[in-house]
Amino acid sequence: MLTDKYSETKLLSYFVRAAKDLTKIEKAGNGTTNFTNNPSVFAQALRNVDTGSHFYVTKHKNTTLTSNLTFKLNVTTSLGQMQVPQYAPEIAIDGRQAKILVADFAAGDETLIYSTAEVLTFSVQNGKPIIVFWVPTGESGEFYLKGAKYGSVSRCEGCANVGFHDADEGVIVNFMQNQGMSVLEFDNGVRAVIADRITAYNMWQPTLSNNPQAPMNDTMLVKGPYLVRSATVEDGIICLTGDYSGAGDLEVFAPLDDENWRSSSSKHHRKTAASRMVHFNGEPVAMRQTKYGSLLGSLSAPNVSVESVQAGIPELTDWKVHDALPERYASYNDSGAGWRMADKNSTLNPWKPETYPVLYGDEYGFHYQNLLWRGRFSGEATGVYLNVIGGAASGWSAWLNGHFLGSTYGNISLAETNATLLFGNATKEGENVLFVIQDHMGHDQTVGVLNPRGILNATLIGGEASNFTSWKVAGNAGSQANIDPMRGPINEGGLHAERLGWHLPGFDDSAWKSGSPQDGLTEAGAKFYRTNLPLDLPEGIDASLAFELNAPKDSKVRAQLYVNGYMFGKFIPHVGNQIEFPVFPGILDYHGDNTIGLNVWAQDDTGASVSVKTSVLGVYQSSLDPSAGTEYLRPGWSSERLRYY
Repeated sequence: MLTDKYSETKLLSYFVRAAKDLTKIEKAGNGTTNFTNNPSVFAQALRNVDTGSHFYVTKHKNTTLTSNLTFKLNVTTSLGQMQVPQYAPEIAIDGRQAKILVADFAAGDETLIYSTAEVLTFSVQNGKPIIVFWVPTGESGEFYLKGAKYGSVSRCEGCANVGFHDADEGVIVNFMQNQGMSVLEFDNGVRAVIADRITAYNMWQPTLSNNPQAPMNDTMLVKGPYLVRSATVEDGIICLTGDYSGAGDLEVFAPLDDENWRSSSSKHHRKTAASRMVHFNGEPVAMRQTKYGSLLGSLSAPNVSVESVQAGIPELTDWKVHDALPERYASYNDSGAGWRMADKNSTLNPWKPETYPVLYGDEYGFHYQNLLWRGRFSGEATGVYLNVIGGAASGWSAWLNGHFLGSTYGNISLAETNATLLFGNATKEGENVLFVIQDHMGHDQTVGVLNPRGILNATLIGGEASNFTSWKVAGNAGSQANIDPMRGPINEGGLHAERLGWHLPGFDDSAWKSGSPQDGLTEAGAKFYRTNLPLDLPEGIDASLAFELNAPKDSKVRAQLYVNGYMFGKFIPHVGNQIEFPVFPGILDYHGDNTIGLNVWAQDDTGASVSVKTSVLGVYQSSLDPSAGTEYLRPGWSSERLRYY
């Protein structure tokens, strides 16, 4: 699904593509009072060294503030210094947003002397540009169009206070724009499209070729659909592909009267009939021409809905289950390739451990997700003090000879946690094995990038306390060898199920018992659950699917969701509130079987259970076949995984 983050990125990328002068700029100054009339607003001026055009990046001087500020901007133009706007209300910056405003902006052969509204893009059609401006809903803007003598409002959808003012070299236009799209026309053939932010999110500028450097006269403007994927012109027919989620307007700005407009299927100019017919995803759309030169029609309602797709997805049943933490038992054999001796007595990390050997995962080639530690000792120790660092909200659990000792559950304000755990009657004659599993929450950034992940202190206490005689550590299978290059090394950690590939398609779980994660565990430990999700979604749609995880209130559980081998959800309900985990097409096979895995780690003696269901977030009529050519994304299990027991 497209989010506001995507749409904001699109607004910026369209502008960058249209603003060719950005490719050769230098700093032309920055500050507050020298560029604005509000000392709380900071502006950075960028100047093209060849053309003299300017770009002004404006924002709060104090970027932590979320207040609404207004200001006028001092701009340098080819006509001299100006303070703008001249007629519209002052420029507004709401919260942490920034605005990129232009001076002497080239739109084809035409020039904007300045604009206090942000430029989205422009498209050159019939030799003249259509310039698209956008403002946050309800805000005002102003622009100075060079070379025009007068203008008029051809469409007013949400516009107000539009004014045209004579200027020495053209026309100055001020406006206010609520939700919708307005169109202005000028005597020199230029058209201005003004949209608010919400409307701009649904505006598209497809190119007529796959050339990333396609000129602006090889583009069209489309408003309305959820997504436009491509545009071509074939024998006078405008052919669009994309997605839409409901009946609504489709508006196309294209050079309707230019018989020399190039057919995008040909490398040569050839005369074609004027383009007034539109197909969307191969289906004709009834269109009419507006007075300002666009084509306007309506997309029909999709033949599917969220509810109808949801009804066709089976529930997750027929789960298989297996113990996923055999490492906690003293009898477990840790001599396999999945384990490494943790025996270093020095480290280059500036954060030195409190006890030795060094028990940092990175020292032994394990950099991601869960780490497993096994320490051996003999003697009459009665407990252990552990200080474990795993990042904010990390947690860990410990067992001695298979007997549960305790956990720290995780706290968003703590990167390291410690506890003194008593052994009780868990010790035995001879060698004892302390097992610790820790959740690695990722490395810190910036100044904390070298912060270790592992055990800072492991001290035996009580009785005739002795030292640990050895330690071993397990992390992701293959360590730094990247044995699953498709999914990548960050996809897995050191969980037993991950190392042996239980989460991968093709693993044989026929010998496993039946069991549901909703029944879960009745004690501390971990179990791994597998099932199959067969899908056969309707053709011609792109659906957004997610998995929803829930657990009983106050559960101390850490669960990880796997979809066709990809870890797609980390569920820690006592730490965070995310329960819905979207999975995109290609990872899911929309026309086949899908392997679903779930690792459930119960951190206290009450056990834990997790329910899992599939939900449909959105359905879009689409030209995309989400499953076409995606088999390579889902490599299966191989016996090589058995080495990492």
